[in-house]
Amino acid sequence: TVSRYPWDCPACKMCDICDKRDGEESLMFCDICDRGYHTYCVNMSELPRGHWECRLCVTCSCCGTNVPGEGPWKFQHNEHMKFLQTMCYNCSVWWDKGWFCPACLTVFDYDATNNPMVCCDNCDRWV
Repeated sequence: TVSRYPWDCPACKMCDICDKRDGEESLMFCDICDRGYHTYCVNMSELPRGHWECRLCVTCSCCGTNVPGEGPWKFQHNEHMKFLQTMCYNCSVWWDKGWFCPACLTVFDYDATNNPMVCCDNCDRWV
């Protein structure tokens, strides 16, 4: 993605929204395209921990949407804070309920009757 627009070294990077270099302590970079954004320009109160994707790059890894839905984007991490995936708000609600496949990490609608599923013999989850 970086090859699609002029790249700047870290000292020259500026916010993609306000085009300013000031506020270096609140400047963050997309983990996909490397564009810079001030936290206050994207309505965030603090720098994100771990993986972060900008508004131009983010998509839900479960349903493929590029809009967050009824709430904010969720960045899922494992117990060691290793980034797993990005999810829209709606898919993250199902994730938080435990309605996801432990093998592929894709969420599913537990109440859906049109999805063929099988019960895992190890964890008793429907996949």
